[in-house]
Amino acid sequence: MQLHFKFSLYDSTDTGMWNEFVENSRNGTFLFNRAYMDYHADRFTDASWLIWIDAKLVALFPANRVGDEVVSHGGLTYGGFILSMNSGTEFILNLFDQFFNHLFQSGIKKVLYKTIPSIYHRLPAEEDRYALFRCGARLVRRDLLSVVSADAQRLPKALRRSITQRARATLGLSIETCNRWEEFWTLLQSQLVRYHGVQAVHCLNEIILLAERFPSEISLMAALIDECIVAGAVLFETPTVIHVQYLAADDMSRKMGLLDLVLENAITQSQSKKKFFDFGISTLNNGYLMNKGLVFYKESFGARTIVHDFYEINSDDYQL
Repeated sequence: MQLHFKFSLYDSTDTGMWNEFVENSRNGTFLFNRAYMDYHADRFTDASWLIWIDAKLVALFPANRVGDEVVSHGGLTYGGFILSMNSGTEFILNLFDQFFNHLFQSGIKKVLYKTIPSIYHRLPAEEDRYALFRCGARLVRRDLLSVVSADAQRLPKALRRSITQRARATLGLSIETCNRWEEFWTLLQSQLVRYHGVQAVHCLNEIILLAERFPSEISLMAALIDECIVAGAVLFETPTVIHVQYLAADDMSRKMGLLDLVLENAITQSQSKKKFFDFGISTLNNGYLMNKGLVFYKESFGARTIVHDFYEINSDDYQL
């Protein structure tokens, strides 16, 4: 049966239905909640779409527009179609075809399609990968993610145990979840500038705002010595994953293994209630450069690899 979809650009009056759909989808996370997406609305020209059959909302496409190009979404780690629990493969192939024909007929020349890594799916949701293959989309970036599963073997055990035992013996040490964002951000920014010459993606005011909007999803786990933060991790929690958004530690704490201890605590917490712990990427230059030392470090906690793909769809080549 041929389905007939209707497409409407997102408007602020759609916020309630948008957020409700994300909450009940099989591959949406709080990053697609408009309270998260819109914190940097001033930096992006929103071009998000609501997709309907008759009066029923059946899918979402978070995106922004740059000239005659659409990105899904430039301000988010991942993107693509947000799908309902009961949409099947034929449904999504029809949706894919009609939606991209709609974009290209409206003057869009190119779409950068960010997939959502499979670990973030509440139910399998890779029909878009098949549609991307069918339409001749070009793989333009592949990031390497280091992921610890809930039942992972934590190897090498002897090395990890010796590090954390030394760390635990540190006098005056405590590991706790806290809201001391300003103190941690000072540490984080100094380390990023010193070792990488960059700033954090979020400024202090932004992370405080987002943590207030999403107190169950965004947290700070820190190592404290004599009540001062010396290491920590910002964690983003979704239905299936705890993801490390930021890590920082002073030089002494790195040598003492205190950052390792923070991560051990975070992973243990993750394995008790989530399917995966996501260290994030260890690649640069669209995935062509791999940080071997960083990968080895993450794998010492039991992490193994999945990939995160980005595709380019051009109007001149599109065919499904």
